[in-house]
Amino acid sequence: MTSDIFTGDKAKYKTDPVFLIGNGKSRQNFNLERLRKIGTIIGCNAIYRDFNPDILVSIDAKMLRELSAAKYGEQEKHALIVSPHNRSVGIVNSVKYKTGRFNTSGAFAMRMIMESMKPKRCYMLGMDGFPGNVYDGTKNYAVHSLKNFNGIHRFYQEILNQSTETTFINVNTQDGWPATCENSGHYSFMTYDIFEKVVMKEYLIDYKENFKAE
Repeated sequence: MTSDIFTGDKAKYKTDPVFLIGNGKSRQNFNLERLRKIGTIIGCNAIYRDFNPDILVSIDAKMLRELSAAKYGEQEKHALIVSPHNRSVGIVNSVKYKTGRFNTSGAFAMRMIMESMKPKRCYMLGMDGFPGNVYDGTKNYAVHSLKNFNGIHRFYQEILNQSTETTFINVNTQDGWPATCENSGHYSFMTYDIFEKVVMKEYLIDYKENFKAE
C-alpha cells in the first residue's frame, strides 16, 4: 500500500525530529522560522502563503489548483509538494505518495511521516482538535466552526495505533485530541512553555551556529 519516496536526493528529508505544522490558530504566536535547521518541516495546504516549509502536503483538489495557479513548486526555494497518488491535478515537481486511509492533509502527512520518514519524534504544531483555522474566510477556506471533530480524531487514532517507530507530540495551548490517543503509546501532549524549555533549548546552540553561518 505504501511507497517510499524519500530515497536518493530526497533522503535528506529523513531527519529526527520532524515538525508537522497544521493551520490551527494555536500556532499563530509561534515563529516557525525558529525551526529551521533543527529538522524537516512539513506544512499543510495554504501555509505556503506565509511560510515556506521543506515539504508541503495537500490532498484537496481546490488547494492543489491554487498551488498550480501560483506556480508554487517551480522554484528551487519552494517546498517539495507531496499529494496523494490518485489526485489528478498536475503540479510541476510534485511527488505522489500512496498510503492508507486519511481524511485531512494532516492525517495524510502523519501517515507519510510514520511509514516513510520514520523519525523517533514528530512535533506537531497547529494540529488542533478544536475550532479555528488560520486561513478561515480566505480562498478555499469557508468560515466554519467544525464543532464535531470525531471524524478527524478517528483517523488520528488509527494512525497512532499503527505507528511503530514514531511518537507524535502535540505542542499546543490545550490538548484537543481524545484521551485514548495516549493509550497507543505513540502520542503525548506538550505545552508551548515546555516545548521552549525542553525542545528548543536542546537545539539552541546548534541553531545559533547555523544562523551565524548564513
